[in-house]
Amino acid sequence: MGKNITGRRQYESIRSLLSHIYLYGFFSREDFEAANIIKVKSYDQELRLIYDIFPKDEQNALVRGGRKYPRMERLYTESGKYGLSGSYSLYTMDEQKELPLTLSMLNGLAQKPAAAPELCSRLEKEGKSDADGSSLYNWVLRHLKDLASTGYLCKNGSRFAVSPDILGILSEDELMQFEHFVTFASGVGYPRATGYFICEQVANERYRRGDTHEHPSPFLLRHNTNANILDEDLVYQLLDIIAQHAEAEVKWDRLKTEKAVQGRVKPAAETVTLLPVAVRIDTRLGRWYLLGMRGEMPTMVRLGSIHAVKKGKPVSEEVWEHAVQTVADTFTHTGCSGRITYGDTTEVRAELHFDSAPGMRTQFEREIRQGQIIEQDGQEYYCAYVNDPGELVPFLRSFAPWLRILPGEHDLDSRISSQLTQMLENLERNMP
Repeated sequence: MGKNITGRRQYESIRSLLSHIYLYGFFSREDFEAANIIKVKSYDQELRLIYDIFPKDEQNALVRGGRKYPRMERLYTESGKYGLSGSYSLYTMDEQKELPLTLSMLNGLAQKPAAAPELCSRLEKEGKSDADGSSLYNWVLRHLKDLASTGYLCKNGSRFAVSPDILGILSEDELMQFEHFVTFASGVGYPRATGYFICEQVANERYRRGDTHEHPSPFLLRHNTNANILDEDLVYQLLDIIAQHAEAEVKWDRLKTEKAVQGRVKPAAETVTLLPVAVRIDTRLGRWYLLGMRGEMPTMVRLGSIHAVKKGKPVSEEVWEHAVQTVADTFTHTGCSGRITYGDTTEVRAELHFDSAPGMRTQFEREIRQGQIIEQDGQEYYCAYVNDPGELVPFLRSFAPWLRILPGEHDLDSRISSQLTQMLENLERNMP
């Protein structure tokens, strides 16, 4: 097992790999390197970490053209399990030194709260020594702070204690009702990773009470594992900074060279100062975005390109209110995946003809993210005001048989018609 590797550092190393696997499936190690996702020399190590989340099944691996493609089975009835949320709990430690020392430290705190020096004295009396080459005091203090930051310990002055067991006061029925509520709430809304850890604690509480039986969820929540939970740790940090009306030092990827744009080298990383105002999620594509100000310019940043966030200095109320208004004016009519434009909005209108397929109208209404359905002179229309009409292409194209895009200051009708014609030609060309 590893040594001195924190869960967060390990998680960062597999974040982009996990995202690609979930969205697109497994590639071979050579394909991953060619796509500039991961280097071949680190592929095996990262894959071992991922196999800690999902069960390994060598028999499911495919070999094509001399290249090996791992496979992971995910059953329909179990696809709502928190597989990717479990990746947050990755943590390796030396099982010969660090693990026994950590358990002894927690056992001591469970018996009596203690400060770091007092806890070190207890451990020394038990014959414990340092675990990683540093002094025992430094190791203990560092791990006490880590455990307190994640909620396992609580700190009062210089003394640490095991956090109270709030689940212990619940009856069996209350525990099950609580678990069902958390499962449903985190399955239909956000954040989701939090729900996973709460349910893990419920399972631990059941085990403590001697209940070793499985308790299947009554819900079939198929999309609990989608990729947007991979950025929820950054979401929490940013929401905390936003609540304090403070700036943030953001380390992110920026494409600075032609080679980077072409995918031949990794994007250059830089640290910039932003004033975060809001966090937005695109549930369809599984992406989080940060909206804020960079100097005097509004900006939208995909969280997948951010490596780290650090709180900066608070701003005045006047600066904060100006930033909120500027961001609202800029992005009210801009979707997550569109290019940022600063001009006037464009009206997009389409006649709706769902008489022959009423079920598709329900689907259309459910998938609207920008705009609304209006009725005028007995005819239904879809109407949206957007900064970039191109954002609506995928949405409108998927319902093309049941709508007629009206002329306007855009080329959506001709663009979608051209794309559909090209799709048909490609289909006919590949037909046997």
